Amino acid sequence: MLRAAMVAIDGQYSNDAETKRISRLLHDRCIKMLNKREREPMSEPDRLCDHQTVFLVEILSQYRARRAAKTLSPRFGTLCHKVAENFRQTSLRLFDIVHSLPRHENVSLTHWIKWIELATWQHLLASCYILESQQATLLGREPSPSLFFDSGMELPFPTHSSVWDTATLAEWAIAAKQNSSPPLYVYEVTPGSLLLPCDTFQSSALLAAHYSHVDTNLAYFNAPTVEEVDHILDDSFVTKQKLLTAKLLQVTPIRALLAVSGESWILSEKVASSQQFAVFKNTLRTWASQIWTPSTNSSQSVASKDALKIAVDILQLVMGKQAQCCELNMGSDMGVYFASLVLWTITTTASTR
Repeated sequence: MLRAAMVAIDGQYSNDAETKRISRLLHDRCIKMLNKREREPMSEPDRLCDHQTVFLVEILSQYRARRAAKTLSPRFGTLCHKVAENFRQTSLRLFDIVHSLPRHENVSLTHWIKWIELATWQHLLASCYILESQQATLLGREPSPSLFFDSGMELPFPTHSSVWDTATLAEWAIAAKQNSSPPLYVYEVTPGSLLLPCDTFQSSALLAAHYSHVDTNLAYFNAPTVEEVDHILDDSFVTKQKLLTAKLLQVTPIRALLAVSGESWILSEKVASSQQFAVFKNTLRTWASQIWTPSTNSSQSVASKDALKIAVDILQLVMGKQAQCCELNMGSDMGVYFASLVLWTITTTASTR
């Protein structure tokens, strides 16, 4: 089933309509199989690959399903609790494995296999946290308490891709030793604590933790924040786009923007009442009109002005040369959509003044 979920994910990156259709069929069948497993419990315990399947199916359910999901599934919630169990012990065991390695010519396959299992659990935990953090950002849902931690700063910091990408036991031992003293948790990550520049996945974890909107009641901030980690993220197109999107969402009333542009629909969510829709319209109108409101303090940031600048930066980035050979990750394309809506809102407001 894991292979089917992987093929379904891969099919969504194809430009062929038939491939995408088959991808959705595979997704539907995976869901049916998972539902059957819940109705008819198996005698064997769940394997790590079963949990990976649940995660991949959830991604498709949130972003590319036939019927868009409105919330994270209870199955995903169960997965989150499972991967978060004993996560500190997992991090410490990974640390111990690497630090107890003998000279690389004496390293056994058992060390490598155990490291792969533990590091995969850690990777799955970070992946689940990233997906959960996107509920209030890329999916425009009401912020809610996290299924994981009081703060994303407690998230284990993923192992660098240079260790994952090794092809032989000897290469792994050398790479693991070279990366033997990384930060164990996100709150430990500083420019001086890294032996290697962040890779794309590590950057995604840092962005999710530092730019999380979990349990935030504000519609938007007055200005985008500048986090210490901004300067240590990897320099890839995907990460640049994610960082700009994170900053755009800080200064944009995203639910109001989606509700008004969607004519009372926030993606797949219907606005609860006409009164709530009126509040959204007023919020968006007030936010957009700030651009033309005289400011008594020239140094004071204006959220809509910052949003407009960031939106233009996003669109310039995705139309640049670097983007021509890159594919936006599933969900990351929402940043382009949000940037377009910001421009639509500002220009519409300007034309009606």
